[in-house]
Amino acid sequence: MTKEEFIKDLRESLYTEIPSIEIENNVRYYSEYIDNQLRSGRTIDQVMGELGDPRLIARTIIETSKLGKTNYNNTYDNSYQEEYPNGSDSYNDNEHGYSKTYNFNGKIPLRYRILGIAILALIIMVIIFVGSLAIQLFVSVGIPILLMYLLVRIISRR
Repeated sequence: MTKEEFIKDLRESLYTEIPSIEIENNVRYYSEYIDNQLRSGRTIDQVMGELGDPRLIARTIIETSKLGKTNYNNTYDNSYQEEYPNGSDSYNDNEHGYSKTYNFNGKIPLRYRILGIAILALIIMVIIFVGSLAIQLFVSVGIPILLMYLLVRIISRR
């Protein structure tokens, strides 16, 4: 079996069973694996003998993919992927076939920094306002009550 036959059989066995993005990822993986093995000096017969039947590999991929997922017996591509350069984090909603890659390069965008500063300033203002209310309440109510308490204690001792 040639590499092209192996990839063709694998792709056909996966078709309509899993989302097309997963098919392409698996096909790319096995294609690169075969190329790497051939570059390392192995023959195509050795590599194909090691890999085995592509339909059996496809069945394993399908069963693994369906663990905890719904059935993807659709003839259309129900996957969506949005990629950002140097994306390091990703979100996969495999139930619906959606995939989204996020990028965080350590720099927070300016709009989020401004929003953070505004929220922090608002929190500080609320703390100052509540603190000033507490001080006013203590001065207007707490101190007179404390003075009356001390006066009653002094009078009651005599």
